[in-house]
Amino acid sequence: MSEWGVLLTLRSELEKELTQGILPYWMTRAVDDVRGGFVGLLDADGRADPQVPKGAILKARILWTFEASQRALALREYVGSAVGSRC
Repeated sequence: MSEWGVLLTLRSELEKELTQGILPYWMTRAVDDVRGGFVGLLDADGRADPQVPKGAILKARILWTFEASQRALALREYVGSAVGSRC
């Protein structure tokens, strides 16, 4: 396979992991329905702890991830998550 082919394969695999794994995980498990935005902690089993304070660094990372994903992939479903992470 050519270098270009390897890069295209890698891009496809990374996009699949992002859109079918990482982003849906955060969108379904970490949304804080009470205080808005995202919870400050998920335990090792993926359970949210809504009592943990929200940190600015985590909020910035989540906001950047959803904003960048929406721009790069042009998928509108990430806009709401990015906006919600600003709370």
